[in-house]
Amino acid sequence: MAFFFPGVADVEETIAAVATAPGEAALAIVRVSGPEALPIVARVFRPERTSRETWRESHRVSHGWVLDEGGRELDEVLVVVMRAPRTYTREDVVEIGCHGGVAVSRGILRALLEAGARLAAPGEFTRRAFLNGRMDLTQVEAVMDLISSRTRRSARAAAARLAGKLAERVREARRLVFDLLAELEARIDFPEEGLGELPAEWARETLQGIRDRVGRLLATAGRGRALREGVRTVLAGRPNVGKSSLLNALLGEDRAIVSEIAGTTRDYLEENLSIGGVPLVLVDTAGIGQGGGPLDQLGVERARRLIREADLVVVVLDDAAGLRPEDREILALLKDRPCVVALNKADLGRQAVDAAAVGEVLDDAPVVRVSAATGQGLKELEEAVQARVGLEGPDEAALVGNLRQEAALRRGLEALDGGLEALREERPWDLVAVDLREAYEALGEVTGESGGADLVAEIFSRFCIGK
Repeated sequence: MAFFFPGVADVEETIAAVATAPGEAALAIVRVSGPEALPIVARVFRPERTSRETWRESHRVSHGWVLDEGGRELDEVLVVVMRAPRTYTREDVVEIGCHGGVAVSRGILRALLEAGARLAAPGEFTRRAFLNGRMDLTQVEAVMDLISSRTRRSARAAAARLAGKLAERVREARRLVFDLLAELEARIDFPEEGLGELPAEWARETLQGIRDRVGRLLATAGRGRALREGVRTVLAGRPNVGKSSLLNALLGEDRAIVSEIAGTTRDYLEENLSIGGVPLVLVDTAGIGQGGGPLDQLGVERARRLIREADLVVVVLDDAAGLRPEDREILALLKDRPCVVALNKADLGRQAVDAAAVGEVLDDAPVVRVSAATGQGLKELEEAVQARVGLEGPDEAALVGNLRQEAALRRGLEALDGGLEALREERPWDLVAVDLREAYEALGEVTGESGGADLVAEIFSRFCIGK
């Protein structure tokens, strides 16, 4: 399938960009890709004497100097030539490793542009990899997911998508849809061939099997999104139970202001945290209680909204003070929500809260006694949070990575459900074929095998220059 990308010239042009982040660093890499990559680099690169005959060989590292337009030495570099098709873009690629720093890398890039290269657009190297068939859209998106991963676990999930694990499962489901559609349409379009009636029961069982396969993939979307974006975890409780102290203890640093004065936290505070490889967006909220001025009430209303939107709520209670009416109000608010209960101030030695009773109110939510002051129970709290998040499950290597993939799979699932309904109601076969075609197209959108140029252009617009 050919795609047109507005603002991007012909892929026959040779492009160049700095592939590493700007700023001071030990090293930087300037990347060149395209049919003229070697001739362009040859105009600015002077290899050392021992490499003058060999530096153009593929997958070889050569030492030398990059020269400016006046023939002056810009930097001492290492050059790696990678000839097509064994490259990231499946074009000829040359990477120049230079000393880090903006002036050096930009100077080398300027020399390459003056020698005939064009500055790469954002994501254009990866775009060429896609256009040249090296990657599908799930792998393209996995590149950005891998770059932005905050934990080892989210990086592993992105790496699995980059290796094609998700695409492999989607393509297999799509192939099965195609096979069933071919059987059906052959009988619709060529009745004279004597293929016989398609057994309705076999068609239902086959379609149900495909539907279950797509459903299992779609079921991983929540886990994939949580690993990519983080599990939004809200600390909730009445004023002065130690929510901010617990936030600081979990982070291992003082990020929230802590005071004995109730109502110190009026607005919410967000921080990123990793527990067992699971990324969390930890949110400290204002205490929910009675009274207070307009600002306090605004903070309480915002806290209630954050609780409603949370993936997980850590309810903080004062174990030394026992349950108060405000605590019971909060527990009622959180019924049927995924929760973990932290009974704080355990270091005071007064267990005034009935842990079992609290757990029953919140549908057997785990209850952990902790002390934000001493660190007691923090490890157990982290384990309870990790277990409650529920990211363990089958298909760990093929998690759906984002809302675009999820939406396409959902459309495919709905089309398959429509086909099953048509079969159950014994509608004409051509109506079943319509649903199968819709499912086939929707599954193709996941990998980029169907869909328009606007979709692909939107994905690549999120990339940085140099990738």
